[in-house]
Amino acid sequence: MGHTQTPLLPWQILFVCAVCGILALRVPQAAVAALSATVLLALATRTGKGVLALAPLAFGLGLGMAALALPDPPARTPRDVLTGTRTVVVGTAASVTPLPGDRLSVVLDDPRLTTPTAKADPKDAHVARRPVPLPGRLLLTWDNPAWRPSPGDVLALAARVRPVTSFRNPGGFDTVFARRLEDVFFRIYARGDQPILLTASDSPWREVRQNVRRAILDAVTPPPADAPGAIAESGQGNAPGRTTGQARADRTPEKAVADEAGLSGTGRAADAPHDQDASVTPPTPGGAMLLALLTGDTSALTGTDMDLVRRASLAHALALSGMHVGYVAAMVWLAIRLIGRLRPAIYLRLPRQKLVVLLAAPLVAGYVWLGGFSPSLVRAALMFGCFGALILLDRPRVMLDGLFLALAIIVAVSPLSVFDIRLQLSALAVAGLGVFWPLGQAIFDRLPLPEISRPAALWIFGILWTSLSAEAAILPILALEFGELSPHVYLNLLWLPVLGFVVMPLGLAGLLTSFLSPDAAAVFYVPAAWVCDWLMGLLAWQDGLGFLDAAAVLRPLWPEIVGYFLLCSALAVWWRKRPDGRLPGMVLAVGLALLAAPGVRQAWRDLSGEVRLTMIDVGQGQALVAEVTGGRRILVDGGGTGFGNFDMGRAVTGPALAYGRSPELAGMILTHGHTDHAQGLIWPLSRFDVGFFAESASPDAGAPDAALTRAVAASGLAPRPLAAGDRLDLGNGAALEVLHPPAGFTGKANDASVVLRLVKNGRGLALLCGDIEKKAIRMLVASGRDMSAEVLVLPHHGSATSVSRAFYKAVNPRAAFISCGPGNRFRYPADKALAELARRGCPVYVTAALGAVTATWDGDEPADITSVVAAGQPPRELATLRPPR
Repeated sequence: MGHTQTPLLPWQILFVCAVCGILALRVPQAAVAALSATVLLALATRTGKGVLALAPLAFGLGLGMAALALPDPPARTPRDVLTGTRTVVVGTAASVTPLPGDRLSVVLDDPRLTTPTAKADPKDAHVARRPVPLPGRLLLTWDNPAWRPSPGDVLALAARVRPVTSFRNPGGFDTVFARRLEDVFFRIYARGDQPILLTASDSPWREVRQNVRRAILDAVTPPPADAPGAIAESGQGNAPGRTTGQARADRTPEKAVADEAGLSGTGRAADAPHDQDASVTPPTPGGAMLLALLTGDTSALTGTDMDLVRRASLAHALALSGMHVGYVAAMVWLAIRLIGRLRPAIYLRLPRQKLVVLLAAPLVAGYVWLGGFSPSLVRAALMFGCFGALILLDRPRVMLDGLFLALAIIVAVSPLSVFDIRLQLSALAVAGLGVFWPLGQAIFDRLPLPEISRPAALWIFGILWTSLSAEAAILPILALEFGELSPHVYLNLLWLPVLGFVVMPLGLAGLLTSFLSPDAAAVFYVPAAWVCDWLMGLLAWQDGLGFLDAAAVLRPLWPEIVGYFLLCSALAVWWRKRPDGRLPGMVLAVGLALLAAPGVRQAWRDLSGEVRLTMIDVGQGQALVAEVTGGRRILVDGGGTGFGNFDMGRAVTGPALAYGRSPELAGMILTHGHTDHAQGLIWPLSRFDVGFFAESASPDAGAPDAALTRAVAASGLAPRPLAAGDRLDLGNGAALEVLHPPAGFTGKANDASVVLRLVKNGRGLALLCGDIEKKAIRMLVASGRDMSAEVLVLPHHGSATSVSRAFYKAVNPRAAFISCGPGNRFRYPADKALAELARRGCPVYVTAALGAVTATWDGDEPADITSVVAAGQPPRELATLRPPR
């Protein structure tokens, strides 16, 4: 094989090694594998041995930088947090991030707790303790905010402070680590007008930025429908929790406590909401999209609209990022091209590319300011600056060299930004364009097209190839982080030109005009919103026809991700420097081996004859997966929550099921209709390949959520009622026996839960009890059915109403599983249940303490029980997971 050269410079190879070192802080095995793959690729491309000798040093440097930058967790937790006491929280807004569904995520600096000494409600408190500093920063999740804070504002509210927690499942998103990167260890929740403003930010630009947002909303929001009772006076509208006026703020308990603590009145407009929306009527979908496109504020978008955009593979268009900076630069490029046609001599002074860089730079800087200096927009502007600097210096390799220069600056300033998924996607997408564009250009050159049609064809091909290149570069990250992929990349052919040449020019013209006359800006905002409404209408129409489905995919393990990128890199090297038309043999072999290894390992496990039962960590809910020989899996309940618009199936249950596994289920069983068991089934049912759906035969088991009913109907599955005496054969001697409810059972929904016994060749492995309580337990004991099982999934999350010595004796478990959330308000598991299990010498495994728990049976051996955190915690250690009475 002839000599090839890597497309990367030596310092860029070392930079990649340093990034691997940073990643080692969180995923050491994957980071070492990525380092080895980098070295292997460099060897195959004849990189100097001196550079490779420095690779371990660069790796160690990256690891050291990350370790030094990672905030230390607090040495102690304040008493108010441990006891769950309602306290007045005061902090300064460091960042304000709008989220879909009328929600804000606010990070508070310098948080302080001030707890009234009186035991009565905070509004009756007369004396307050000295403020207690809270370690690190504080995350405020604010639903239906009645007003909008700005960075620098000082806020106060009464709330219960909780530690940041995660759903701890293999391959699951680690919220604790993600928030630790921001120095956030505690969180609070608020709704409506609960937070009050103590001191407004002294930034001279705060009102300007918020006036821009208000002007957009005024222009794109339809007038409220006429109705008895003035909506404007009541302050109540379609968005729950939105209120207006000083009077409401003055009546809040939080305000009363803040007054007693001497915290209010410290700045101008100290009590008043200062960014109240002018109208309580929500904007049209197109208006909400325009607001998101121009300012990054997605809070006006509904969950339904965001789901449409995601499934259409268009979510990247809403993020303030490189695409928006590209829109600004493209408009400057068009303007300069028009000027050049009128005055061609201008190019004698400065080439067109350099003119674009110089004239676009101030506009990009202004757009970054308007976007509130969001991290993704700042990074995109930095990349633009690096690309521009290389263009001004007449350097070649602008794309890759500019990308690496920008990344080197970002990582040097903030090493932990490597863990930011937005930076990962942005960097990989740009790298994909740099790597795959030459291949696309070669393909286009070979297309047999008439010369007259080539310019238009190149424009269409360029948009499609750009989208495909970016998607190919970020494919494994998308699959890992989001668990689904959209086949509708072709929609970019319509959306990107319309957004780039119609919506964004109108929107940016409106932004510039709004600084002079907010009312006149509506001339530009209104038609831009109309176009966005048309685009969203097309998506809704396509979805109504059933042509906008997205597919759940296997979430890759780290060997597959490393193997994929290794093969892509080898392909890029081969295409750029292909002396003999052959890929580097060793690189090809290693890449393919890494890609295949997890699948081979899983296939071997599926054929091993093992039976597994996994209790997924879904917080205060329950979801169980039974797996038998051949990889057949049955999902029993999916967990769920009624909090806000959080989708347990999309965020937790689905990703847990698809981690390293094909998104397939032999069946799905709903024990009863309560939200904490049912909601998490909706997303897997609509995305996975599911063999059957079964539910309790009792009419009193509780009607499932309407969304689940629609998902079942859309799946084409006929719900199968389960009653005592039924048996679900899983093959190879494994089965699920239905012990409850008997046909015609009536009673509470909990007592109507399906009770299942997992058996293999007559051996009782596990008893799955749903939420049954005393009535159903007494019926089971009296039925005389064989309930013996090595693992007992405690009924009703281990509540006191589920404790029965006769029941425990009939089951005679060797281990007990309990699914519940840390610090839950029900105080599960109950002390009574833990005491009885301890008396029997039965170890307890609780998801709140251990994360996901798995029991594995191999042949006649006892169950091998493992968990994400640790195994076999004594019941007494669970006391710290519950708030005091």
